[in-house]
Amino acid sequence: MKLDLADRRVLSLISRTFPPGMKDDPPPGAVDWAAVIARAERHTLAPLLFDALKESGRLDEIPAPVLLDFRRAYLRSANLNEENFRELAALLDALGEARIPVILLKGSALAVALYDRIAQRPMCDLDLLIPKDALAAFEKILTGRGFAGQGNLGKGFEQEFMSEVCYVRPDASRLTVEPHWHLFNAPSYANKIPIAWFWEHTAPIEIIGRRAQMLSPMAALLHLAGHYYLHHQGVGLLALYDIARVQARWSDRIDGDELTETARTFGLLSAVQAVLREVTAIWQVPPPAHFSIGADQAGGFHPAETAAPSRYLHHVRDLMGVEGFKPRVSYLWRLLFPSREYLRQRYGMRDERMAVFYYGYRMLRCVAAIPGMLLASLPSQRGL
Repeated sequence: MKLDLADRRVLSLISRTFPPGMKDDPPPGAVDWAAVIARAERHTLAPLLFDALKESGRLDEIPAPVLLDFRRAYLRSANLNEENFRELAALLDALGEARIPVILLKGSALAVALYDRIAQRPMCDLDLLIPKDALAAFEKILTGRGFAGQGNLGKGFEQEFMSEVCYVRPDASRLTVEPHWHLFNAPSYANKIPIAWFWEHTAPIEIIGRRAQMLSPMAALLHLAGHYYLHHQGVGLLALYDIARVQARWSDRIDGDELTETARTFGLLSAVQAVLREVTAIWQVPPPAHFSIGADQAGGFHPAETAAPSRYLHHVRDLMGVEGFKPRVSYLWRLLFPSREYLRQRYGMRDERMAVFYYGYRMLRCVAAIPGMLLASLPSQRGL
């Protein structure tokens, strides 16, 4: 990920208080605090920046009107995280009573395990890994707590072709819970990577007095690196900073040889190599000892393929990852002609009679994307 001066200013201010610290000198010149805070908010790093400036005694450098808005935004974020974790605790209780195993993913685990305070690591949703055969039981728990399915393409589509379902509580909080039964929402990787391996590589964690499980350091690094490129296209300072913290805090608990071979087997080696090179370049945090950091042509998808010029590649990868001709036709058909409920949620459709126009719009977008998909598919043969 390329960092401009504003990005480097944000990371430099945070790194002066919290590890890992940048070794480069901060950008020269006076600090435009309004611009710096706006950039931190864009990257979801504003709460961490606020705490860093507070602990370093620099909040008084910020102009009073800017500081007032900054403090209010921090308190809103902190209160929201508190609410999210109270809901997470309630869900853990319900899952325990139903005897449904669960692994906390991303922010729901990292905010507790890697950050000094949960307020420092905002969460837009609660990501949980559960067994696929427990999805129906978990759905009953969620609907009983006021959640409803959101953005689903059609009945059974996500369960058949994807690896997660989204539920939203339609109140002021708009809290989102995403139960996953695989870590990568792409058929090609869901079919290739044995999810049982991740269930076998966990570590204990405590959430508001509840015992839970998160991914082990190596499993977390594999997941976060793959997610950073496959789902975020290699963009986002918060996701990259999470990975830097994992590497800085837990490097001694990660076997470099095992990480290399496991990442290669899962088709994630190029992604892990690329993200650790970024972490080394920005924060000078070395990769685990004996990890193969050099480019590896047998390492799966190349991170460059997820960039904007190749944004259609995932459509090719996902379609080809569906096994069998008829399932592929079903996948494509249901992608083009999703449920009416999806059209209402996605496009704000108010009149059922307008559905034909939205379906036509999706068809036109598909036709327009064909040249890009054909071009993007050429480099995809390198590792898939």
